[in-house]
This record gives sequence, C-alpha cells and structure tokens, in this order.
Amino acid sequence: MAQLPNDIYGLMNEAEAAGDEFREHTVDIWEMRAEEVVDYAKAEGYARAAATAWARVADEIRSKATAVDQAAGNDGDPEAAATKRMAENAALDV
Repeated sequence: MAQLPNDIYGLMNEAEAAGDEFREHTVDIWEMRAEEVVDYAKAEGYARAAATAWARVADEIRSKATAVDQAAGNDGDPEAAATKRMAENAALDV
C-alpha cells in the first residue's frame, strides 16, 4: 500500500473517464464512416441509374433516327443519301 500513490482512486477514475471518452469518440467515428459508405453506395446507385437512363435516351434517339432515315429511303447510308439528294437537286435545276 505504501508504494501506491495517494490519489490512486482519482487516477483510476481519470483513466476510466478517458477510456469512456475514447470509446465514445471511436463509436462516433465508426458511425460517420458507416454513413459515408451508405452515402457512397447511394451515390453509386444514382450514378448507375442516370447512366442507364441516358443510354436508353441515346438508344431511343438512334432508333428514331434510323426509322426516319429508312422512311426517307436513306437506309442509314450517308453517302447514298447525299447522292440521292444531289440527284434530286439536279433534277430541280433543269
């Protein structure tokens, strides 16, 4: 007993309080990290949904453009369409 500090109980209380604070802050940090992971997963999901939506828009535009080209007799071939258009314009000039 003579070798122990006089305020051993005070020191033990301080150590216990420091341990409690450490645990509390560690839990806070892990909660924040967990929220970041969830937010990241949500953001990734939203990004994937946006990319899918834009891909669908592009596919729809491509589909409509192809349909318009085919209706105009272009068959999607730009050179053939240009040749056809030049021949039509030449016929108008006569």
